[in-house]
Amino acid sequence: MKTTLPNFSNFTKKKSSKTVFRAIFCFFPALALLVTGLVSPAYAQTDTLATWELTGIVTTNWGASPLPAQSTSSAVTTDGWLRGSGVLLNNLGVATTGSPAGNAWGGNGWDGGGGLDSALFRGDFVSISFVVAAGQTVGFTEIPAYNVRRSSSGPTTGQWQYSINPNGTFVNIGGPITWGSTTTATGNTQPAITLSAISDLQNLSGGSTVVFRLVNYGATSSGGTWYFNQLSSAGRDFTFMGSTSGGNPSATLTLASVTPSLFCAISAGQASVTANYTSTGTLTAPVELQLSNAQGSFANPTVLGSSSSATGSITAFIPA
Repeated sequence: MKTTLPNFSNFTKKKSSKTVFRAIFCFFPALALLVTGLVSPAYAQTDTLATWELTGIVTTNWGASPLPAQSTSSAVTTDGWLRGSGVLLNNLGVATTGSPAGNAWGGNGWDGGGGLDSALFRGDFVSISFVVAAGQTVGFTEIPAYNVRRSSSGPTTGQWQYSINPNGTFVNIGGPITWGSTTTATGNTQPAITLSAISDLQNLSGGSTVVFRLVNYGATSSGGTWYFNQLSSAGRDFTFMGSTSGGNPSATLTLASVTPSLFCAISAGQASVTANYTSTGTLTAPVELQLSNAQGSFANPTVLGSSSSATGSITAFIPA
């Protein structure tokens, strides 16, 4: 159902986990604020399946393994990122030493020589498993741009792979990736990975398991490091995007109004916006007000504000 309000559109989003109001801004002579939700879980919809914020994560003992997501769609479950059995061990199986970098997750111990097969044999990879929730149909569509940090003696090359169901055969996603030569905290920005053309990763029914694996090789020392690194721009640092449909939501979130409904970016100052909302049922996560990029994409949204109240408002500032 769609209800038209002055200068913006109002949708109702039904979801049993994280509930989100999304504000899309488009550059016209005036900056129009469009607040949208997802019309109905009975139809396929774009969804953030899981996302990680690496800024400020605890890196004691190289950080948690598995590393849980900060946000996960109700359509899937995941324990998070796991280090392979060979990470944090040298090629003789002895525990490595060293101190981890901040704002990043990974490890050392990627040495041993050889290519992909040798790295797999040693367990020099990181992996993550997703299980599709009962009554849901899920497709994996994209891994948005992300960042990799490595030391000068760390892995030079990586290969993404996937398998369907826990004991499935792993299939390469594209070819090997050369991580880049930057060895500082800036890291090396990697382009988005398109998954929507991989038929195995589409129309997955409830109970299906998908495993993603990233195998690293080319390190020259057991002390060489490799990490998923924080992005230089604001927003989540690593994300899986997908399409979801089905389910039986236990909560309904409804946008009541947005003030102002129309504003213009005419100065360097920030514009204030207030979103009022109501809900029914039980919300199992905070309500977030998110802002897309200039193209309307929510692959890496800016979180403007949040609220734990079932009914209320979120007041935030639109970045200049």
